[in-house]
Amino acid sequence: ARHMEGVQSTSTSRQQLRELFELQHEYLSVDEIFGASETLLHVHLPNTSGSTVWAATHASLDYVSQLGTLLERWRGPISIALVVEPSELQAASRAAKELAKKTISPLIVTAVTADWRKGCSEPGGAMYPANLARQSAFEAVASSCNAWIWMLDADLSPCAGAFERLQAQLERVANKTATVVVTPTFQAFAHAAFEQAVGETDITEIRD
Repeated sequence: ARHMEGVQSTSTSRQQLRELFELQHEYLSVDEIFGASETLLHVHLPNTSGSTVWAATHASLDYVSQLGTLLERWRGPISIALVVEPSELQAASRAAKELAKKTISPLIVTAVTADWRKGCSEPGGAMYPANLARQSAFEAVASSCNAWIWMLDADLSPCAGAFERLQAQLERVANKTATVVVTPTFQAFAHAAFEQAVGETDITEIRD
């Protein structure tokens, strides 16, 4: 999670994007990255100006159902970047409306349009442009309000009460200039397995 107070968001230069491509191996050509565009599909900002915790995630349209599950478990503001091809923009707009029905909390949905399924010279063909989508979801919040931003994968299922717990814990951060906070994440094949392996007492000890 990152606290954005006092941080100015700036546009990424062509050279920075080229370096990002080379370092992170996005498997999109440089021209395809520059050809990518963003479209705001849904914007519901909080009524208050106080700092809060936003979740930020990204996915293709194949993962819309999982995004719905995430929204049901996360009771706080969230920014979602949907990665779509140009022909999928209308479908993304419909998906944004459906996602908005699943939460009463502030929500930003952005479509990141790129021809990412075309394939490339690398083995395995086209690869999902995760960094491009992650940056879009992040900056949608950073450019709108002061907030902690919790970066999540679309298939991560927050524990019940995660929003309230994070909010309370971040208020206790002694160093108010801190920009990065690490949160523990556990992997389990089923929710029951998670509850058995990591109980509430264990979570409390780790959290504190």
